[in-house]
Amino acid sequence: MSFVMACDPSTATAPTPIIPVTRTYVLSTMDVAVDDTVTPARSHGFDLDGLVDGDTAFPCTHAIDLVRRTGESGIDNQFGSLVLPVLDSMVAGGIDESIRLAIQDTTVAVVIEVSGIDSFSDDPSVRVRVLLAAPPGGALVEADGAGLASGQVLDETMDLGSTSGRIANDRLESALAALPFRLQVMGTTLEYALHDARLSADVSSGGSLRDGELGGAILVADLVNCAFLECPTVEVIETLAAPDLGPDATGAHCSGISMGAGFEAVTAVLR
Repeated sequence: MSFVMACDPSTATAPTPIIPVTRTYVLSTMDVAVDDTVTPARSHGFDLDGLVDGDTAFPCTHAIDLVRRTGESGIDNQFGSLVLPVLDSMVAGGIDESIRLAIQDTTVAVVIEVSGIDSFSDDPSVRVRVLLAAPPGGALVEADGAGLASGQVLDETMDLGSTSGRIANDRLESALAALPFRLQVMGTTLEYALHDARLSADVSSGGSLRDGELGGAILVADLVNCAFLECPTVEVIETLAAPDLGPDATGAHCSGISMGAGFEAVTAVLR
């Protein structure tokens, strides 16, 4: 004997639709330090070139890889290994103070907007937009201790582009065409961009982006066209920084210097 249960369509409950949400974050802190007290040295960042230590396919990519603080190997960060120690000696308070001032003592903030979020645990498709924004009335951004205050209101000033991303295991991951990066050296704010940048960070429904990782290339051309009266030549940059990304046809010269950084970003409100 069999029984058939009838379902009355008029009483069936439709599934609750998922309404995608948008979260806006402002870059609050950056950590570019390389820990060379251990071997191999530890650094934030990514494996940007897919090459292994000692790979000589291109002479200019012959750079020593580092290890991420969480254990991943193959991390590329020539800027942190070779350039930052030099800048650290030039900047009052060191490079950490230079970056803090570039983030806090300014009227312009770097904002990361993540839209189309269906889940903060696992979402295979979100949109990540990078933009510049400013507090109303030309005020300085609002600081809170070592970073920026969360919840501050900002006006968009420049759209820097958007790209696709995903959330996997509570972590946002995305590749960006470029991400702004600033340093204050001898009273001058140096503005660069991390090209072909990669980003990842822990994300939650109501909180900040935490334990973030950034990686990308600072172009030699950007360093040559600097804000100082006397900019370094390509030859000086190749000697000092040993560019390791984007080899030319001969493989003897690279157009980019790898850089890695850790970051935190707090929530913000765009008007």
